[in-house]
Amino acid sequence: MKRLLAAVAVVVLLAGYLAGAGAENAREASPEARPANAEGKTAAKPAPSGLDPSLGGGKAPLPTTGRFRVFILSGQSNMVGQGEAKELTEVYRKPHDRIRIWCEGGWQYLVPSRRFGPEVGMAHELAKAWPDDTIGIIKVAIGGTGILAFVPDWSREQADRTGDGWKGPIYKTIIRCYQAAKQAGGIELAGFVWKQGGKDAKSPDTAKEYLANLEKLVAGVRKDTGAADLPVFISTYMTREELDKAAEDPSTKALAQGRPGLVDVLKAQLDAPQKIPNVFTVVHGRLPLKPDGIHFNTEGQLTQGKLIADAVVKYYKEKGAGAAAE
Repeated sequence: MKRLLAAVAVVVLLAGYLAGAGAENAREASPEARPANAEGKTAAKPAPSGLDPSLGGGKAPLPTTGRFRVFILSGQSNMVGQGEAKELTEVYRKPHDRIRIWCEGGWQYLVPSRRFGPEVGMAHELAKAWPDDTIGIIKVAIGGTGILAFVPDWSREQADRTGDGWKGPIYKTIIRCYQAAKQAGGIELAGFVWKQGGKDAKSPDTAKEYLANLEKLVAGVRKDTGAADLPVFISTYMTREELDKAAEDPSTKALAQGRPGLVDVLKAQLDAPQKIPNVFTVVHGRLPLKPDGIHFNTEGQLTQGKLIADAVVKYYKEKGAGAAAE
């Protein structure tokens, strides 16, 4: 009976992931996503920046005490986030002296006014863990986007394999923001957090290449930030044991219709720690969703952020002396 319940739980988790990936990708590709111009033809949509100014709560000074530990966050919709700022408790809705977000070309207090992703729960949890230090977040994330839009050797032709060429080279934005933050002074790059994969689950070819492209992304970030051993944290849905059970379940094939690369993407994320040094998976399981059945709700995003923070703290505790990557 326990095995049956466990198998059902895994299939339910997988179903939630599929529903999210499917609906998000469908919306991204829909005609409504590209408004018509005056002649009634589909107009070219401007490339998204991946930056959200609504996360900023006013200009914040550089910290003058402790360490300024900065994390780069990137990925697609559950990194962008659909948590509702209006549902947050007061502690998250006012400026915190030791929490920053890179926003509109400078450091601001992290105070979301509309929606948010894992950065809020993550930053507050890390600020508790390191009471003498300041936490900085650089987030570049775009919903419904395949990994080929993020790799350092970007080309429109390759990104268009998942319909994302029009979004431009997102990797350049990541590095540009990091370099600007570094030039502003005082930072220690402490980690890279990745939450992505739904778009590639739709494409069997890019799904099979997912691990290789993830390696490229990690190598590029480490090279271009000068942090050769930068720890990388991949937020994912289930453990390898759970995925193996799901892959063997006959109902999974029915669930995976239209997402032929799903298992390959999830396997790649779980295999990454064995293939790429200093990479860790953060398994969040089935988090609470919004009514759309796609995105984590406010509680879900706070939980995802806290789980990532726990993994970060564990890493630095085991490394000793709370050392940062730079």
